[in-house]
Amino acid sequence: MLRGEHYGYIRTGSHEADVLGCAHCSASIVLPPDKVRPGHCFGCDRTVCRACAAKLTTGRCAPFEKRMEETERRAALHRSMGIE
Repeated sequence: MLRGEHYGYIRTGSHEADVLGCAHCSASIVLPPDKVRPGHCFGCDRTVCRACAAKLTTGRCAPFEKRMEETERRAALHRSMGIE
């Protein structure tokens, strides 16, 4: 398993599929039977969904974890300044 990705599988009746998580938006990606990943970000070297892969033409890598860390840092700064 690649770093920072979540992995699982789903089983419905006789059908089974692998599921990965998008590194940029945390969406679940159900892999087709040929296991071809929908997109790849070379900035963070992780699997991304089709929607995020289409946005990568801007060249800006914005992993979900990085955005959450920035949000937490900003919230801590606001709390320290007494701003809610």
